[in-house]
Amino acid sequence: MIFAEALQRSESGEELDLPAATALLAARGDDLEQLRFCADRRRAEQVGEVVSFVVNRNINFTDICIKRCHFCAFSRSARSGNGYFLPLEEIVRRALQAQEMGATEVCIQAGLAPELNDRVYLAITEAVKTAAPALHLHAWSPEEIAYGARRGGRSVGDFLTDLKAAGLD
Repeated sequence: MIFAEALQRSESGEELDLPAATALLAARGDDLEQLRFCADRRRAEQVGEVVSFVVNRNINFTDICIKRCHFCAFSRSARSGNGYFLPLEEIVRRALQAQEMGATEVCIQAGLAPELNDRVYLAITEAVKTAAPALHLHAWSPEEIAYGARRGGRSVGDFLTDLKAAGLD
């Protein structure tokens, strides 16, 4: 696919297939400048010129993880003995503390601990949202969603629906 065709499809609001997206990602020089201009125009149409920000606190409730990602200096194995797993009360306390300090959002994520399953993710989501309903709850990476669904023996769609019902924003 050529760049001009992919850009035209994007500007018309058409959902791009892989060849079209690849053509845009490969843009260099004048094509890249044209893509930047179109993206900026689309941004202005959708949200205008107002800039905003979010006061956020990250809550990493465990560093225990079954994955061995080569880039991660964060995780510990369950057998290492030096990992942590915050109790639910501490996760909630940190969310409330963030709110008291002016946070409008908390981001909750962590490693993929062996004891995690869908019920744990749901319990954390519900506890934080119940304690601090005004906080925007930005939680769970795609990997955590897939892991929780798999560990609960359910589909990702069903798990996301239940997380949303529990308070996930």
